[in-house]
Formats: sequence, structure tokens, C-alpha cells
Amino acid sequence: FEVYLEKKPDIVITDILMPRLDGLKLSKEIKNISNETKIIISSAYSDTKYLLEAIEIGVFGYIIKPYNKQQIDDILIKCSDSISYEKNWKSINKK
Repeated sequence: FEVYLEKKPDIVITDILMPRLDGLKLSKEIKNISNETKIIISSAYSDTKYLLEAIEIGVFGYIIKPYNKQQIDDILIKCSDSISYEKNWKSINKK
């Protein structure tokens, strides 16, 4: 979370289980600051509970381990397209 606050990236990829702050709590904290940040959660768990909570938080994507390079590429392209669309929409509406 400290790195997020320092860097303010457009995209965050996190795991569900992490030592100090789990991925769902991290996602909530980020969304409280910026609803525009795209969050991708990676998990070995296909448990519906995690997925539903991630949807409720507003994460952009949820990928189940093991995943391959193509899956990562696909979700990052979708994130990038969404970010570009949103930035273009905002610039058009400012005029």
C-alpha cells in the first residue's frame, strides 16, 4: 500500500493472500483513494466468496493461478484500453 501511495500507478496487480495486508483489503484501500485505479487480483483460490468480494470492491480482473503469459497480456491490454478510453472521455468532456 505504501508503494501505491508513493507511485500512484494506473494498474495494480495483487495476490489474495499476502503477509501484512491481503489483496482484498489492499484493493479496498486503493479504491477508497482512487476509483480509477485498475486492480487485477491473482489467486490460487477459485472460491466464489473471494470472487464475489472482489466484484463488490470493483476490481478490474480476477485471474486464477496457474495462469500463462497470454492471460496476463490479455488482461493488461483490456486495462490499458479502459484507461485510454476513460482519459479520452474526460478530455472530451472538459472542452
